[in-house]
Amino acid sequence: MKKVIVIYDDKKEKLISLAIDEDYIEDIEYIKNRPIPEWFPECKGRDGWDGFIKVILDAAGCSKEDLEFVFYGGKDSEEVFKECIQREGIAYKEEVKNPESDMKANKIVAKKAWDSGKNKEGLRQYKIIAKYENNKEFQYFLADYYYKEYLNQEEEKEEELLKESLKYYKIAARNQHVEAQYKLFEIYSNGEIIEKDNQEQLSG
Repeated sequence: MKKVIVIYDDKKEKLISLAIDEDYIEDIEYIKNRPIPEWFPECKGRDGWDGFIKVILDAAGCSKEDLEFVFYGGKDSEEVFKECIQREGIAYKEEVKNPESDMKANKIVAKKAWDSGKNKEGLRQYKIIAKYENNKEFQYFLADYYYKEYLNQEEEKEEELLKESLKYYKIAARNQHVEAQYKLFEIYSNGEIIEKDNQEQLSG
């Protein structure tokens, strides 16, 4: 069986990642900002789109019977996606979800991005893994990255960077990441940093 991993950002109403097993699919430009039901029909326009299932079948090199789909996103969006693939004659199997293995393609892409100096894409992939796998090591990495950026940036960017670092330190700390817990204690104990930050963010 080939597993298709769909990751959808409900807040942005956007497809943010598509993979088949460990193979990341780059060419999602046509559908990434479209509503889920619009992924499936074929489009003969200038940009062209063969339809979601055909694109997957061509990339996977198998038949419908050899595909299983998992969807990471909000429940309502997952239901819409489920209905769409069922109309295509494909069963949706919630039980095959495994966040740790389902994010392998994202980890591969993230490593390649960092190794080639594409930090923006590396960060994007790390955020996907941190959220959808709930991986505390990636959460801590992001927190540490933003904190170092905060220390090195101009004053006008400090508040935004500190806010991001605190967000990920808190998430990692709640996941029992010891270094994140210690770092949070250190930051909270630093009167200068607390003074610069929004108090509501620190109490969240």
